Parts: sequence; structure tokens; C-alpha cells
Amino acid sequence: MGLTIAGAILVAQYKGEKSNKNINHISSQTILLIFIISIIISVIGYIFTPFLIRLIGVSSNVFKEAVPYLRITFIGSIFIFLYMAFQSLMRGVGEVKIPMYIVLGTVILNLFLDPLFIFGFSFIPASGVTGAAIASVITQALSAIIGIWILFKGNHGIKIKLEHLKPDFKLLKKIFKLGFPASIDQS
Repeated sequence: MGLTIAGAILVAQYKGEKSNKNINHISSQTILLIFIISIIISVIGYIFTPFLIRLIGVSSNVFKEAVPYLRITFIGSIFIFLYMAFQSLMRGVGEVKIPMYIVLGTVILNLFLDPLFIFGFSFIPASGVTGAAIASVITQALSAIIGIWILFKGNHGIKIKLEHLKPDFKLLKKIFKLGFPASIDQS
């Protein structure tokens, strides 16, 4: 979250300067950084899920359900992080309504998907607690995909292009340096 805040701060500065080129470049680099970090966190979280669950003292009868739930949640964290980056970057250019509508839509969708995946229906098998995680990851993925699509489309103040996703290590370091304290605070 802190790194997305850093990206939003830099985007807002260049929005004030009306420098679309810099807005687009910073947005691309923020998305790239968040994507890389989210993969690292997802893999580490997935691997260490049993340890983390034992660390918080979950009882043995809950442990069996908690491990797949948390592992699926860690896989979905990639989508959560990408959506947070999208949301922060949109805020940086002054657009707050679109992210709100996306979240509203996916929360409503999740209300329908949760019972489907928890209890099952037709060809969807009942998956219990794991089903709740699957439903959440589906809606998180949808929100991230919509957000990234909006950034690539470029109709709302930011336009990301594939060629902008080449790492700019100087800028990535700046984003990390600005965002790391806020990340620690958010943790």
C-alpha cells in the first residue's frame, strides 16, 4: 500500500505540472513494482502458510480449513495489490469514482459467488471455506483486470503502454524510497 501511495504522490505532482508523459511513466513503473513485489509476497505467503497459521495458534480442527483458504488468499494477493495500485494512481490524477464503482460491482458479485462456491450449485462443487476464498479471488482478479485495462486504455488521465513497463531502476528506487516508510506503517 505504501508503494502505491508513493506512485500516487509522484503522479499527482506531475498532474499539477500537466506532464502526461511523466504521469504515464510513473504509473507504469508503479504497476511493474507492485506486480513484482506481489508475486514475491504471494509465493512466500503460499509456502509459509502452515507456519503462519501455527504461529497464530489456530486449533487443529480449524487448521485443515485454514491452510487452503490462506493459500488461495495469498495467490489472490497479486490482484489485490494491482487493484490498490490502480486505485492509488487514479486518486493521483483526481479520479475517485471509477475505482469506487469497480469495488461496488465486485462486492455485489462476491455476495452471489460466495454462496455458490461455499455450498455449491449445479456444476460448481461445494467447497466450504475454500470456496469463500475462491469467490474472493475471482472478484479481486476481475477488479484488477478492469483497473489495468482502464490504465492501458488511457481515457482517465493515465495511459500505460507495454514499452513503459521496462524497468527504470532509478525511478523504481525513488518509488521504493518514498513508499517504504508508509509500507511499514501500513503493515
